[in-house]
Amino acid sequence: MVGVILAAGNGKRLAAELGFEQCKSLLSLEGRRLIDYSLENLAEFGVDSIYIVVGKYAEEIMRAVGESYKDIPISYLIQKSPIGIINALTVSLPHIKDDFVIQLSDEVFLNNRSEELKKEWESRDDDFFCGIVKEENASRIKENYSVCVDRDMKLISCTEKPEEVENLYKGTGYCIFSKECIALCRKSYGEQLGDEANLCDYMNLLVESNMTGKCVLVAQKEINVNTIYDFEYARKTVKEL
Repeated sequence: MVGVILAAGNGKRLAAELGFEQCKSLLSLEGRRLIDYSLENLAEFGVDSIYIVVGKYAEEIMRAVGESYKDIPISYLIQKSPIGIINALTVSLPHIKDDFVIQLSDEVFLNNRSEELKKEWESRDDDFFCGIVKEENASRIKENYSVCVDRDMKLISCTEKPEEVENLYKGTGYCIFSKECIALCRKSYGEQLGDEANLCDYMNLLVESNMTGKCVLVAQKEINVNTIYDFEYARKTVKEL
C-alpha cells in the first residue's frame, strides 16, 4: 500500500498571524515536526512507500525529511498551484497502482489507531474509509467537515465547514481508498483543475457513484493546525496526553 502526504499548502492564515512566512509542515511541536506525526501514522499503518506532495516549500521539506522514514522510501511530487486537496491528490495518481492512504501534513493525531485500522481495512467490504474522531466541541467540527452516516457508520454524505452539525464526528484528512477509487478521481479531476475541490467533494462523488465508504475512528484526538490558536491547542493537548 502507498501512503500520500499532502504538504503543498502555503499556510497563509498562519503566516498572516505570525507576521512572517513559515513552512507549517516543519513547525516544531513538542520536539517533533508537524509532518512527523503524519509520517509516523503511515509507518504504523504499514505502507510500503510514501509520496509527499509539495509546493512552495518543496526544498525545505525535502531537505528536512530526506529520502526515507523508518526505512520506508520517500518520493516527492510537485503541485504546480495550491488549488485544493484533490488537485494535490491527482498529482500523485499516476504513481499509484494499488490501495492508498492519505494524510495531511498539518494534522496532529494523538493515540492513533493505525495498526488496528490496517487490519480493519484488510477485512473490509467498502471502497474507502473516511477517517473521523469524536469531538465534543461543535465549533471544531464546523472548522473542518462533518459526516452524515447510517446505523452501520456508512457514509451518506459529508459537508465542508458546515453551519450546523448533527453528531459528534469530525472528519479528518486521514482517509483510505481502494485502487478502484483511482479511476473516478482521474476521470472527474485533473491536474489542470481550475476550481478548488476538497476531500468532501471527492467522497460525496464516490458515494453518488455507488461506491461505499465507512466512517472509522482513526485516533483519540485530531487537531488540524491552521492558526496560532490551533498550534497552541495542539501543544497543550500533546502535553496532557
